[in-house]
Amino acid sequence: MGDWGIKGQDLDQRYAKFGRSLLTDQEVWNLSKAHLVCDGDPIIACKLFLTSRSETAVYASDVYAWACMVGEGIATAMYKPKGAQRRRRYSEIESEMVRHQAALDGVVMAMFGKYAVPTLFERREEFAVDERSYRKIRDFVGGVAATLIANYSFALEYAWGYVRSRVCDSILENLSPEFEVDNDTFGGESEEIQNSRFAPGCTITTPAPASDSVDAWPE
Repeated sequence: MGDWGIKGQDLDQRYAKFGRSLLTDQEVWNLSKAHLVCDGDPIIACKLFLTSRSETAVYASDVYAWACMVGEGIATAMYKPKGAQRRRRYSEIESEMVRHQAALDGVVMAMFGKYAVPTLFERREEFAVDERSYRKIRDFVGGVAATLIANYSFALEYAWGYVRSRVCDSILENLSPEFEVDNDTFGGESEEIQNSRFAPGCTITTPAPASDSVDAWPE
């Protein structure tokens, strides 16, 4: 648990209550804001993030369906190894059920860590499949899920004002003028509240533009 009295609530603490109690208007608004600037599929990224932080089953069916779709796509993909004459499947597992289980293991690993799923040896003994083929599906799906969670976490940090990004600024400003960034209340919080999370003597600063910029501050 974080020290709320010194650093305030981080994202894990803010959204751990999802599925158990109502989110505040500001928390919902920043989720929507993060959707706009998230790199990748923001819908499934949001569901993965909220599931990993709250550990609830609200989006379990959606996450499972997505994992199976990605797992099937990579498992049945064809490629040609270097020096080979024929194309072959990425994974040699024939059972669709086992492929789906490998995909589910991957997404669970991305959300809760490697100790949340059985080992490859245990899966090999359970399903009588090759470890390497099983790991290919599991690790690919897990990698995609982990990337989406990381991307959405950054987008949400931006929405709350914990980090700044000129790329995200330009995305919002191009979508609608009403999303124009306000440096005084960035992320819906005053600068004084945001500064309270930093170490003593550290504050939010706005860098001056380059001297050769058309928007440079006057001398």
